[in-house]
Amino acid sequence: MLSKQGKASIYNYMNYHKNLKIQVEHCLKEYPYTRNCDVALTIRLWKIYYRSFISINERGVEFIRLQDLHELPKEDCVKRHRARFQNHSTNPKYLPDDYFVRKKRKISEETWRKHLGYDPEFRTI
Repeated sequence: MLSKQGKASIYNYMNYHKNLKIQVEHCLKEYPYTRNCDVALTIRLWKIYYRSFISINERGVEFIRLQDLHELPKEDCVKRHRARFQNHSTNPKYLPDDYFVRKKRKISEETWRKHLGYDPEFRTI
């Protein structure tokens, strides 16, 4: 049986990932360029939802302190949530528009055509 602290820890972990999933979906939906690059997606997510961790130096360059990296979502976690949206077996969402990214992520042309609303059976040569 889990202690109260253990239950709270599991709840916080699940709540964190639920919120992160919502944040990732918002970025994918509102900023299409983030669909092609996990680094761009992570940076956009940080700028929107974790702005307090981003500082600006005297030259106007944005930076994040190393000790603050522990408080921010990791790129791997962001990438996993993005992949769940794009690789869903029955309803993929927010597919990348870059051909080479689609090819690297093994997204088929038929899946892409369905995403665009084309009939996958109707193909012209």
